[in-house]
Amino acid sequence: MTISYDLNSKQLEAVNTTEGPVMVIAGAGSGKTSVLTRRICKLISIGVPSGSILAITFTNKAAQEMKDRVENMVGPYAKYMWISTFHSACVRILKEDAHLLGYNKNFTIYDTSDSKRVIDRIIKSMGLDTKRFDSRALRSAISNAKALLMSPDLMNSTYSGFSNRIGEIYSEYQSQLKKNNAMDFDDLLVNVIKILSEFPDTKVKWNSRFNYVLVDEYQDTNHAQSVLIKHLVNENKNIFIVGDFDQSIYRFRGAEPTNFLEFEKMFENPKVIVLDQNYRSYQNILDGANAVIKNNFSKQTKHLHSDFGSGEKINVVTVEDEASEANFVAREISRLHLNKVDYSEIAVMYRTNGQSRVLESVLNAENIPYKVIGGLRFFDRKEIKDALGYLRVVINQNDGVSIERTLNTPRRSIGPKAIAAITDFSNKNSMTLFDSIVNADLITIGNKAQAGCREYANIIKELQELYFNGEPPVEIVQKMFMLTNLKLAYELDRSVEAEGKLENLDELLNLASEYETLDEMLDSTSLSTEGDETGGINMVSLMTLHAAKGLEFDSVFLVGMEEGLLPHIRSVESPDNLEEERRLCYVGITRAKRNLYLISADLRSQWGSVSLNISSRFIDEIPSKIKKVTDLTSKRISGTFRDSGNYPKRSSGRWDNADQLDFENYAKEVNNATKTRYKTTGAENLGLKVGDVVVHTRWGEGTVISVSGAGNDARAIIRFVTGTQKTFLLSMTPLKRA
Repeated sequence: MTISYDLNSKQLEAVNTTEGPVMVIAGAGSGKTSVLTRRICKLISIGVPSGSILAITFTNKAAQEMKDRVENMVGPYAKYMWISTFHSACVRILKEDAHLLGYNKNFTIYDTSDSKRVIDRIIKSMGLDTKRFDSRALRSAISNAKALLMSPDLMNSTYSGFSNRIGEIYSEYQSQLKKNNAMDFDDLLVNVIKILSEFPDTKVKWNSRFNYVLVDEYQDTNHAQSVLIKHLVNENKNIFIVGDFDQSIYRFRGAEPTNFLEFEKMFENPKVIVLDQNYRSYQNILDGANAVIKNNFSKQTKHLHSDFGSGEKINVVTVEDEASEANFVAREISRLHLNKVDYSEIAVMYRTNGQSRVLESVLNAENIPYKVIGGLRFFDRKEIKDALGYLRVVINQNDGVSIERTLNTPRRSIGPKAIAAITDFSNKNSMTLFDSIVNADLITIGNKAQAGCREYANIIKELQELYFNGEPPVEIVQKMFMLTNLKLAYELDRSVEAEGKLENLDELLNLASEYETLDEMLDSTSLSTEGDETGGINMVSLMTLHAAKGLEFDSVFLVGMEEGLLPHIRSVESPDNLEEERRLCYVGITRAKRNLYLISADLRSQWGSVSLNISSRFIDEIPSKIKKVTDLTSKRISGTFRDSGNYPKRSSGRWDNADQLDFENYAKEVNNATKTRYKTTGAENLGLKVGDVVVHTRWGEGTVISVSGAGNDARAIIRFVTGTQKTFLLSMTPLKRA
């Protein structure tokens, strides 16, 4: 087998070092995917059976890209190889061995909302205060504990909140999952680790199967993932990791960038190879990224460089407020598009989700097509979750959460009281929820509810017959739509929203046609990740910086480049958090190929008031010689604030520790200064009341439907004739009576 590698010397070294532990520090845009795929091909070319190679990455999209590349290079050998996410690999292992922990292989995978529903039920059954015991916070705490492989008992001593009940809730949560033959995402890893730890023969089986393990994006691994890798690697220690400490931005999800250091302890004297030649960006952009990240104490030694030449300078733009920011972005996008840059090659990135609102309004007004990455995903839409809920019950009738979701959807006269009675009957008689539904005639819930239960049980049984007969998923989904009338309600509703829901259900049918079995389809949909839905329609991409990882664009706008937003105000309390904010900025900068815009606003409405801002320290860290600075602010703002005693001043052209320590005081000062000095629009003095008709300079005529606050803090909710409803801080709103 002859394979053309076409790699630089460092990349070739990584590909050709086939034995023993190898750690590749791969800078942004340095061709790590090419290295990974070619190393797999290299292993196959020297006689390594493809079935003994395990390659792990973090998104299904990245895994599929890697599979496609390998298949193009080596042909059918690739189909025997495991190239998948951590969770997908664990599902495959559990399909073989979950019985060792008391599960059957048709277990259901619960997402966040499913887990929250189980915890809500537990809180209610324990008689706990739902305001104090918030199910979202509890789910997050339990997830973090699982990432650290922490037991319920240890959780009680670690978490001081929740009145020392969290361990009990955690334990009951696990019992409920087991009863439902279900696992959450964290369990997929935890349970595989349990199997490999507690069943030596099974560990030997998997160690024998995988002689070579490759892991992408190692900086994003958490403790559990690191332990899992240690268990999967056999005595040959053929472990190959690729990552970049400087792109570690997911500590809030449990990622441990220090796993790089642990790797060197776990596998003594690994070969370390640094990839720092960038194949994405022009040098000015890379010099900006290098200049920012070098200010972190915790970093890996590398210096990104490119053969593309200097390219355009980095555009540093100061605007007056968030509306000016959005207008500038829209104008530049239009200009870039006229210069033959596709919309799909343009991205606007921000630190917090709330920043997209004004941007979306302006892009809509300018007819610029856009999509919000990380918005409501296809598989999170209600109509899709309802449809998948039925299918999940078909393959796992112990799945109480999916039964509760679908039992009265569409309505079958089975209300909350009837469901509570069925659940109580189930618990008292040690029956599954589905068996209780089958025996609903024995439960005092009324004739209509009993009839609804019979209808539901018959639907599930009819669909199960198709499933057990091996009918393809597309046939089962079509039959499910027909039996349940899930689509009928939307067909009778003539609204645009209902039309969109029908289109989504049709798309689910298209998806079903791509799979051979229902199990494969449900495993795939359950393991879908946020990063899998970023593909290729010709639209501008709007996203948080956390969602930008792994992507690249011709032109990138980083908006909100201000102290308090990037770095975020919460980060100043911790040097570690501040360094992560700098890594976040570094990731954003390195997404750009040709054009990079760093935009800050002097004034911004946030947290319920208008704040006066100074540009981010990260902008200051970029050398002047590679920046093109544009100030679009008015003289009024400069004169009013910058010359006042209240305007914060740096001790020098760069930030030092004193600046960091004074940051919270600065935030209070500028908020107070803004409230007293900002020239308002006067709309706060109109004396508006509910029912008044007003005119907005942009949105047109509307009716006031709510008024709150007073003076500079007065707010109004206005519904415009277009049907749009918006909330305004009146002192900042160009508004007059009609």
